Amino acid sequence: MRLVERLELLGAKEVVREPPRPPYGTEKRMPRIGICSRVRPLISRGMIHLLEEYDVRQWEEEALMQPDAAQSLDLLLICARSTLMILLENACACRTVGVPLVFISEGWLESEAAAREAGLKGYLGPDCDLPHLKDAVRIVLDGGFYHHPCGSPARPIGPLTNRQLQVLELIGRGYTDHEMAANLGIAEATVRHHLDALISKLGVSRRSELIAMAALGGLNPPE
Repeated sequence: MRLVERLELLGAKEVVREPPRPPYGTEKRMPRIGICSRVRPLISRGMIHLLEEYDVRQWEEEALMQPDAAQSLDLLLICARSTLMILLENACACRTVGVPLVFISEGWLESEAAAREAGLKGYLGPDCDLPHLKDAVRIVLDGGFYHHPCGSPARPIGPLTNRQLQVLELIGRGYTDHEMAANLGIAEATVRHHLDALISKLGVSRRSELIAMAALGGLNPPE
């Protein structure tokens, strides 16, 4: 069972949770953790139940874009099929300056290098378990970096260049080499060069498998 499915099961339970309070006689506030509003409600509820020792709540994207968001949050949680969706959509204003981001994958398994390239402080592969998320939050709040593939048999995907990302998104939409070249303003030979690089990086052998990888990474939504 994948981590997001475990969180959904936890979120489906009727758990009455009082807001966390600092210990009596101390003024130290609880660490504040935000959840991207794009995270599905049951997953968000599961996160809140799991991380009950922290002040956890879901944040709307508009609030995350406010100048004082970085002073209000200690950590931000997000789920997506791949870190590349953050680059494509600027999901949940994840570039909020000064707020470390912990990412839970629902699709691709990505390498530590890819996670660092995406600016993450924490990354959990699709097959991680609930204790891994608790460990990631604790370590990142302490100023560390956390990357855990969680025993998946898949080979982690390394960082892709912006151009490779563009080509993968277009091939996922069904574009031909000629159409991709016209769309990107490059030669068809250059498109094929990028396709060869993607085939090597993603560990596939055919064009159809690239299209499937684009789907798994959330890169081919309908037009």
